Amino acid sequence: MSKLHAIMADTASKISVEFNRLKSKRQNWETHWQSVADFVAPTRQFTSFTERGTEKRRLVFDSTAEESAEVLASGIHGLLINPAIKWPNLRVADPGLNEIPVVKSWLDDSTNRMLALFSNPRFGFDTQAHEAFLDLVTFGTSALILTERNGEIRFQAWPLSEVFCRTDELGAIDTVYRKFPLTAIQAWDRWGNRAGKDITAIIKNDLKRYHEERQYIQAIFPRKDRDAGKIDKLNKPWASVVIDQKSETVISEGGFDEFPFLIPRWAKAPGEVYGRSPAMKMLPTIRLLNAMVKTILVASEKSVDPPMIVHGNSIEGPIMTAPGSIIPARPGVGRTPIEPLPQSGRFEVGLQLVQDAKESIKNGFFLELIGALPLSDRMTTVEVRARMAQKMQMLSPVLARLQQEFLTPLIRRTLDMMSRTGKLAEAPEEFAGMSFDELEIDYVSPLALSQRASDLDNITRLQAFIMPNAELDPTIMDNWNSDELFRYAAMVTNTPQRVLRNPREVQMIRQSREEMMRQQQQLEAAKSIAETAETGAKAVNEAQGGNGRMRR
Repeated sequence: MSKLHAIMADTASKISVEFNRLKSKRQNWETHWQSVADFVAPTRQFTSFTERGTEKRRLVFDSTAEESAEVLASGIHGLLINPAIKWPNLRVADPGLNEIPVVKSWLDDSTNRMLALFSNPRFGFDTQAHEAFLDLVTFGTSALILTERNGEIRFQAWPLSEVFCRTDELGAIDTVYRKFPLTAIQAWDRWGNRAGKDITAIIKNDLKRYHEERQYIQAIFPRKDRDAGKIDKLNKPWASVVIDQKSETVISEGGFDEFPFLIPRWAKAPGEVYGRSPAMKMLPTIRLLNAMVKTILVASEKSVDPPMIVHGNSIEGPIMTAPGSIIPARPGVGRTPIEPLPQSGRFEVGLQLVQDAKESIKNGFFLELIGALPLSDRMTTVEVRARMAQKMQMLSPVLARLQQEFLTPLIRRTLDMMSRTGKLAEAPEEFAGMSFDELEIDYVSPLALSQRASDLDNITRLQAFIMPNAELDPTIMDNWNSDELFRYAAMVTNTPQRVLRNPREVQMIRQSREEMMRQQQQLEAAKSIAETAETGAKAVNEAQGGNGRMRR
């Protein structure tokens, strides 16, 4: 065996061992996820596997949880990354640079190009992001990968059942292992001869085995032993190695310039790798609702088609219960030969319990917040905004985590990849030496703005408090920064930047206005002096009798 082959064999063996360790450590998670999937996402599989296309909802008697998860995922998508609005604003840390027109224009243009890429169906961001959000609200963790193929960026949501994660010492996910199946023909199309001798033999000699599946493991992790001076795929900061699980041989080795995964978690307990979701929290209530609905359905069926009491020796011939049947009774029988079994259940109690459970599940999935409508048609706009802001505050921890683990890396990595593939305009000189990791991002999505709306209400209350006092002491208004208030209000209300003047333009307008006022004051002063002189000369002339001599 050559030295290179020995190194690759050792790499494959280490990846196989580490994958098995990660898989073993998350067995409890998979059992938990399967319990959630059974009632909330029946198409997902972790420990219970069935053939594709098999009916998977036979044990589900109520779809409230599944529908609630769909609504929450769609609501998060629309409120966080709505394709119809401009939801991020980019800026650099240096406030002075942000006011330079060429820098501001380039940041705005880069944002627009990035959002256009997100909304283009060819790149698949919106559809894949929705799948990721659905996994997020159901299982607490989701995985979305950004890849570059043939100069184009692609987004793909990976099933959580295939993704195994490891964190660094700070709790951030920096290593991902993925186990996935490929048919022989798919492996050949992807790797050719590198897929292995047995795949090559199948493709060349055994047509019947073209669609035989093989299991592969892909490991993506920080590359420690690399030459930073080289730019080839084997020296990129993040390694990507694919092995054949059965033979433990390396099929492909490459790398990424940045960690390609977005792995947001809804909520996380200290020390845990995977997140926890609303569906996991509400699982006991979901099970209870399913059991209650099943019981009520059985009771309802008994009520509509109850068991029958047949008194012995009271019927002539076979017992028939079909509609329109004629049942001959023996003569002399003094009571009804057949009668329904009396039902003593209280349906109203069961229905109320079911309704309460449904409302509890909907609240657990934050549907009241996602569809935060006015409680009264007489509420003012300010009251509606205040109520929505109060409700959205409950999602603040989730929003903060999504910004940190999903939105911020999404924007920075997408811009990095767009820059490398020539999809951004040339950066201005002022941006030289800076990276996209140094950009600061203001989120102005409906969800983020709803949470900031309370700031405007606080400012309004402060104004109402200040104005009466300002009449007594005008100097109190010296504390009020009107320009900063205007810029903040414009950001919170997501006012388009193109309708606003930048501070430099505002300063020039004010200087021009002051200059015009000075000129006007000078003209008025000169006019006043001239009028005064003319009045004085006229008075002197009248005093001298109109001919220049003083009257006696």
